[in-house]
Amino acid sequence: MRIILILTLLLSIPITAQAEETLRIRILAHSNEEADQQEKMQVAEAMYPKLKEIMGAGETIGEAREAVDNQLHILNEIVDTQTTRPFTVEFRKDVYFPQKEGYESGEYEAILVTIGDGDGDNWWCLLFPDICLPEEKEVKKESWIAKQWDSFTDWWS
Repeated sequence: MRIILILTLLLSIPITAQAEETLRIRILAHSNEEADQQEKMQVAEAMYPKLKEIMGAGETIGEAREAVDNQLHILNEIVDTQTTRPFTVEFRKDVYFPQKEGYESGEYEAILVTIGDGDGDNWWCLLFPDICLPEEKEVKKESWIAKQWDSFTDWWS
């Protein structure tokens, strides 16, 4: 019941307000090969503690943006420890996101991590406000992010 109420509230906010008041992260895998998809999730899991710390530093969208700007070099270092492929870590206002779980597709302000060619499936979530919605097919149940998601959904149900 709580999930329905929260989703109803979130979805009742106009899409333009959602876009202007959110920060996201999108991680693009090199390809859809199993190893590349695993690498994408390893990058997400390695980045997650630092992202939580960064987002915790800002109570407003402006403070969150400033915190990301100030810590982008550290996120770059984290990704560097997780892949041997070329990669980019960018903070942009025009990152395309596909439709997901009630969120419209479109361009949003986000941290974009592209591993290799970036031709594989993506993983993304909202960083501000902190609402990560991992795809079940993309997240193995034993992963840290999947456990956090399970904990969140158990708490709200």
